[in-house]
Amino acid sequence: STDLQKVAAEMTDSLLLSPVVGTLTANKRPIMFVERIKNKTSEHIDTESITDSVSTKLLRSGKFRFVDMSRVEAAREQIKFQQESGMVDETKALQLGKQVGAEYMLYGNLSSIVKTNQDKSDVYYKFTLRLMDLQSGLVEWADETEIRKTKAKESVGW
Repeated sequence: STDLQKVAAEMTDSLLLSPVVGTLTANKRPIMFVERIKNKTSEHIDTESITDSVSTKLLRSGKFRFVDMSRVEAAREQIKFQQESGMVDETKALQLGKQVGAEYMLYGNLSSIVKTNQDKSDVYYKFTLRLMDLQSGLVEWADETEIRKTKAKESVGW
């Protein structure tokens, strides 16, 4: 997990340092949402934690603003409560339909390839991220990196 967090930080730096992001953020802070990194490996890997690290680093950069798609339903319920419960001053209750939409979506995958021979087992993890302009559907930026893990096989016998 430490390797994955390190790679996520490197990939986020790659995004922040790209000329495309420099252009996108030159005069404004675009609104983005980060889709949970998909785990395409055969292992249980906490990709939500990786996604959170990427989101946090991007937000701390001050270059982007975010909508949190995982909390849309909770926000809707709160606004509905304010409007319909009779417990909130009508002049101070928030209105439905006032939220802003994301302009960009960041998404990615974690996949693995396992290679085994008599002496060792190698696992290659490939981490990919892409930034999509939601209006046009164009992928504006992409990067990928690999992590290799080697494990010596234990010998069996006397």
